[in-house]
Amino acid sequence: MTLQYNGSSNGQSFNGTSSYNVVYASASTIKVNVNYNAGSQSEALTAWILRSNGTFIAVDTSGTNITGIAGQGIAEGTFAGFIIEIESGQSLSSLTSTSQFHSTGTSTVTLGPTKMTVTNYAANAFPMTVTTCTGSTSLTAFSLSAGTPPGTSFQLITSFREAGSSTFSGQTSSVNYVLAVTSVTVG
Repeated sequence: MTLQYNGSSNGQSFNGTSSYNVVYASASTIKVNVNYNAGSQSEALTAWILRSNGTFIAVDTSGTNITGIAGQGIAEGTFAGFIIEIESGQSLSSLTSTSQFHSTGTSTVTLGPTKMTVTNYAANAFPMTVTTCTGSTSLTAFSLSAGTPPGTSFQLITSFREAGSSTFSGQTSSVNYVLAVTSVTVG
């Protein structure tokens, strides 16, 4: 799978490409090749992952085999785009099942070579305050689109936008976040 993403947060732009390919999968271990590129930063590695709990056993980068906490850290950084997508997809219901949001219908999007149907969501009214156990966010803009890429079983957030202000631990900051997945290749 290949993800290309771009966006901005608090005036800082970002863009990147993450891809992974499963080399083999045994009953206990998955071996994957991962590539990550963002600006001038790039990383290519092979990782061995325990199937039972997702722990990185070892990482090979530039011919060096790294295990333990160091290997875990390198792998997590390189897998960041996929980890964010997985976590976001798993928490999608928390963003869409409350009375503050509603579906605006479905649409078909083309993300690189992949065509898929997404469900689009919007806030019911603005400003809207979302409160958590650690703080709150007052939104003045919100939109989200998500769907299941063909041949997979996970929800992928393909676009997300929120703007407003957040207050956590007594500190208020502006929020202007846009994320758009521009290409997904499943194979």
